[in-house]
Amino acid sequence: MAGEAVELLAAAAFAPEAGLPPPATRAAGFLRFLRLLGEHPWRERPLVVDPGADLGPRALRDMEAAFAQARARPRLPRHAPVPPALCAAPR
Repeated sequence: MAGEAVELLAAAAFAPEAGLPPPATRAAGFLRFLRLLGEHPWRERPLVVDPGADLGPRALRDMEAAFAQARARPRLPRHAPVPPALCAAPR
């Protein structure tokens, strides 16, 4: 997994949208990160990380629509499969 992806996942685990207070220890933070990896519905929806709240509703809808379209496309053996996880963030 690329370093940027790990950083995005960690940011998502600590984001206010997670609905949890900041972890009190490093171990608690790491467990929260592992929980996100294990419980996020990767096949149903992308994980969108927007720490600066730069993405508007339209951009979010567009990302979710592109994700759904990619998942709905039939895959032939010679074509690359859709990745099992998708993390999206603004540039």
